[in-house]
Amino acid sequence: MAYIVDFTNVSTVGLESSPVAEALAARRQLELSPARPTDKVPPHPFKDLRSVQRLPLQPGQDALWLSEAYARLLARLLRPLMKAQIDADHSISFYHLGVRKPLLVLDYSPERSSPDRALFYINGGLLAQQCPGVPSRLEFRVIPGEQFALAGIHDFRPRLPWYLYLLTQANFHLWTMKAFIFYLKRLPAASLKSVS
Repeated sequence: MAYIVDFTNVSTVGLESSPVAEALAARRQLELSPARPTDKVPPHPFKDLRSVQRLPLQPGQDALWLSEAYARLLARLLRPLMKAQIDADHSISFYHLGVRKPLLVLDYSPERSSPDRALFYINGGLLAQQCPGVPSRLEFRVIPGEQFALAGIHDFRPRLPWYLYLLTQANFHLWTMKAFIFYLKRLPAASLKSVS
């Protein structure tokens, strides 16, 4: 037998100090209060993404080493079509052959980085769309006491149309991360040298 409960008129006599009475009172408030349009969060105008990969790590390697090794390996894999420029402040820019503007600009954030974390803000480039107030980030994070690290992209908004991004740039990112993992697994145990 099914029962229909009228939450607005149900009696809570004898249940005054119980969680049931509190839950009924809260439900009654919800049903009696008019919906307010300000409670609705407007949809985000951009589709953004997150991508996290687990990377093998050897003793002595830190997050900044991982980020620079990734940039150099990517440039080596794509030579002569692509170049990675690592500045003195550890910021990284990726360039395509024959194109003056960078594809991606990764600005290193020393104030939010540590030996266990290298944080880069994706602050431009032909492949990234900027959205004020929502910074895109690339992060390399070493897990203390473990033999692995994490590489993550957060709140990235591609400039390409979403369907085209999924067919091209997303697959390219996945391929480069798999190549980086393969590279890290093949490093000699004591190797801390840069990729060249």
